[in-house]
Amino acid sequence: HLRGTGMAMCLYRGGPGQPSKIVIRLFPDRVEIITGILDVGQGIYTVLIQFAAEIFRCDPESITIQAGDSSSTPESPLTAGSTATFSTGLALQEAATKLKEQLLELSRELIDIQSKDLDLRNFSIFSKIDPRQTISIDQMFSHLNIPFLETTVTSKPSSTTHIVNSFAAHFAQLDIDVRTGSIKLMRYVAVHDSGTIINHNMAVNQVEGGVNQMLGLALQEEVILDPKTGMTLNASFLEHKSFLLNDYQQVETEFVQTRDPVGPFGAKALGEPPSVPVLAVIANAIYDATGIRFTKVPITRENLLTKLTQIDKYEPV
Repeated sequence: HLRGTGMAMCLYRGGPGQPSKIVIRLFPDRVEIITGILDVGQGIYTVLIQFAAEIFRCDPESITIQAGDSSSTPESPLTAGSTATFSTGLALQEAATKLKEQLLELSRELIDIQSKDLDLRNFSIFSKIDPRQTISIDQMFSHLNIPFLETTVTSKPSSTTHIVNSFAAHFAQLDIDVRTGSIKLMRYVAVHDSGTIINHNMAVNQVEGGVNQMLGLALQEEVILDPKTGMTLNASFLEHKSFLLNDYQQVETEFVQTRDPVGPFGAKALGEPPSVPVLAVIANAIYDATGIRFTKVPITRENLLTKLTQIDKYEPV
């Protein structure tokens, strides 16, 4: 057997690629977010709810999202390019902050206190100087004879916000059976700087998913075509085997907690960055173990075994 360790680093340019428009409505006992952004599994709806709950200081269960309906929701960017949290998150942060400021200013008609000395919690406005002075949003809206407050904000990329860099460093340790060419992943460590991590569980899942997907591309996912007919010979998951969780040890994920000055609550991109360094990490680990430099993927056991047979001498670990 041969053992090898590899590492690779990446820089990923994220930021809001397209304008994102969002509408927020504040009711006496709930918040409604209206957006055209789509959640394709990465958890953008959860993130937007977390942002709103943080600003309005209310239970996330009291926040609803109306999304992805072109007949009733505003224009939003594609859920792609690692921009959803950044672009739509910025719009929500600005809209919610603006709406909260508007609410506190209106409340001065009922509470004779400057808005800078007022705050909001659980749909009630209170004095930061004397918390006993309080009024519910329900009471306030009844007095003003309004059903809700609403604000609309569009985040637009500019020369200062369009490019925001995320960083990552990945490490892998492999065990190679020189008799069969099989490669076993012994350990994988992924370290990311994606600004403030908004939801740790979802962020870890994002890293694990990106690494797993690219491990398949690195080691075994190959489209095999019939040279005569051009037909795909492994067109199902039975023949085209993806990398499974039991094929490797748990990915060890670490986050370098930084706070981006532009991103919503300091967040940066984490959609695609986990997939970027993986191919180089695996190729470097194989090179460290065997001295063979692969520049094409997948590095299947057949390809590796062919290269190993060309080596006259190697020292098993």
